[in-house]
Amino acid sequence: MTPDTAVLLIARTLIGLAIGADSAIATAYIAEYAPKNRRGSLAMLQQWMITVGILISYIVALVIFSAFPGSAATVGWRLVLGLGAVPALVGLALRTQMPESPRWLLRHGRYEDVQKAKAALGTEASMEDVKWPASEIERIEGGSREKRRQRWTPGVRRALIVVSVFFIFQQITGINVPLYYGPHLLGPIFSGAHATLVATTVAGVEVTAIMTAVNVASTYLGFRWIDKFGGASCPWAVTPG
Repeated sequence: MTPDTAVLLIARTLIGLAIGADSAIATAYIAEYAPKNRRGSLAMLQQWMITVGILISYIVALVIFSAFPGSAATVGWRLVLGLGAVPALVGLALRTQMPESPRWLLRHGRYEDVQKAKAALGTEASMEDVKWPASEIERIEGGSREKRRQRWTPGVRRALIVVSVFFIFQQITGINVPLYYGPHLLGPIFSGAHATLVATTVAGVEVTAIMTAVNVASTYLGFRWIDKFGGASCPWAVTPG
């Protein structure tokens, strides 16, 4: 619906901020509910679904530009961007049925709501099971500022450094360049010297779709095997035992 470039850039920037925040929150939320032996795979499942979404977006673009090449410069590109609202609205509707974060409920003393939240996802918890992690959270996160600072042990610092380095390498490898700008960069290479702009774009989308399919397959193998090689614990979840 955007009337000019400025509105488009502002809206896309807001979408980017929302997706970035949602990615972090969703991972923590999944980790709270996931069983310990499946915590790694279920948290990574969210990342796999992101790669699937990227692939679907390129398939949608390919279908629209191939089926209606004459509309590429008018309604076509608006459909490519606008159809992203469909899964967003479906997700918004489904999220109204999601229970609150158990950890948030525990920190606010809403123990009965924690039981209801657990029950909504098929886990029965007694009041004793609920109060135990509440006391653990208070023990770990409570106290003075100086006391909380002392909990930054060498192990915690190492874990923070490892996670930060992984995030850095995720970006500096340049993965975002082919995923976001693949059609623009690769289209001229694979379309030929005398191809039209639409044909060049379609060729670029086809090549980028192949790369994103590889990305989907690689991420799938990662989340299927991550829990089979240890390291399924998570700092966000506090569970008895």
